[in-house]
Amino acid sequence: MKKKTIKRHRKNPFNDLLFINKQKRFHLKLKDIEKKFNVNGAIRFLKYDFKFLKKNFYHFNFQQCGHKKNDNYLIVRIKNPGFFNSYKEITPIYDTKNIYIYKCTYIKQYVPYNNINKSVIKKSLKTTNTIEKLFNTIKRRYKFSLNHIKQSEMKDFGVSITGLKYLQKINFSELIK
Repeated sequence: MKKKTIKRHRKNPFNDLLFINKQKRFHLKLKDIEKKFNVNGAIRFLKYDFKFLKKNFYHFNFQQCGHKKNDNYLIVRIKNPGFFNSYKEITPIYDTKNIYIYKCTYIKQYVPYNNINKSVIKKSLKTTNTIEKLFNTIKRRYKFSLNHIKQSEMKDFGVSITGLKYLQKINFSELIK
């Protein structure tokens, strides 16, 4: 497995979260949300993956992530995806109806696909509950930000695994107070 860290996005890509509610745009500072709700960042899910969230599950990222065990994270659904291709970045727009806080219960990084525990795969989302589905999901999620890597080579870099446990739902009105 290749341990060389691959650049997926600019250094601090998510300082603001953009929401659109009733045609009004809300640029919210992630640092303000972190202080207000005692969270340590945001984990973003595409529409396709978000609908399969569970109370407890494992989430996968390409190679590594910045998540830490026992930290809380804001979980948001991406309404309109953005992208970064090493030259240009388009900020995603997030859904105002589906905002949650989850606690990170497990973290492991640089895990080769063939070393992922079967119980972890079984307790993951429907879109990642087999190794084949997981690899296809990773390719789908990172097709723009990792377009400089051949899809056939992506498996060589492994995944990070984040265990998440539901804590609470947040109303959008609480975010903008």
